[in-house]
Amino acid sequence: MFLNDMSTIFRYSNTFVNRSSADLNITSAEHYILMYLFQKKDVSQDEIASFFAVDKGSISKTIHKLNLKKYIEKYENISNRRKNLICLSELGRKTFARSRELLNEWHNSVMQGVTEEEFKLFAEVLQKMTANARTVIESNEI
Repeated sequence: MFLNDMSTIFRYSNTFVNRSSADLNITSAEHYILMYLFQKKDVSQDEIASFFAVDKGSISKTIHKLNLKKYIEKYENISNRRKNLICLSELGRKTFARSRELLNEWHNSVMQGVTEEEFKLFAEVLQKMTANARTVIESNEI
């Protein structure tokens, strides 16, 4: 039931973000991409899709919506003109402060009663499981 619990936490997290950021007019998927862009600066859609392990089409739709909402900017990659680079706009950077507050609130709520040592061990195990899952998928590509 471990995977069910992980899935439930993820769904609850999305619900929390969607409800808490409704005034910003962003979805949980958009929220996570904004958080990623804050950490990584200028990236391609392919890099975002790879990081989140989702198809490029889904990322493309989300990026398009963020661009329409003026949270991101797209510009031509000089070294590879076939790929655009994406970065946060000024509005996106301002929104990041609010997004970070939401994630900190969520983190503090779900971590109640969990020691730092327990969380560290859990994070290590989860990283190993993620690497194993990636290996399985990559070695069995159709």
